[in-house]
Amino acid sequence: MLTRGANCAMSAHRVRVELRWDTGPAGATLDTSALLLANNGRVRSDSDFVFYNQPCHDKCSVRHERSTDIATVNDCVAMDLTTATSYADTIVVVGSLDGGTFSALQGLCAVVVDSDSGANIISFPITGLSTETALIVGEMYQRNGGWKFRAVGQGYAAGLRGVAEDFGITVD
Repeated sequence: MLTRGANCAMSAHRVRVELRWDTGPAGATLDTSALLLANNGRVRSDSDFVFYNQPCHDKCSVRHERSTDIATVNDCVAMDLTTATSYADTIVVVGSLDGGTFSALQGLCAVVVDSDSGANIISFPITGLSTETALIVGEMYQRNGGWKFRAVGQGYAAGLRGVAEDFGITVD
């Protein structure tokens, strides 16, 4: 388990980053998205924003995925870090709520899952949020020839639009 600001080396190359919570308002919709950043900390173009309306990146295997089973709706960002190595220095994973704030979700936790084995390899509780409607969950970033995950958990009251604009996305 990580705490906010901590990081961990990634041994798996195909991973999913999921947001999970214990309780919240009925019908809460939580979307995940990803921003692929160059070494200057900004996107190269609007195509570097992967989300529900643009679910696949055109140069590497970073995807927005949603699956449902009887018990849960699971919205996540899936990535193959080997294909991202030559394109992105950092992949920022973002969560956003439609119609509510993060204070309504109890037990919010980010989980990094090994896509090949299904095992949870990293988890970290996200606490201290109130009026925020979007948050930077964490960052996958390259360091010394490998990938690491940093637990961020930074909320944004300006919503997904504010996060996207901070990293260079043009929002109409």
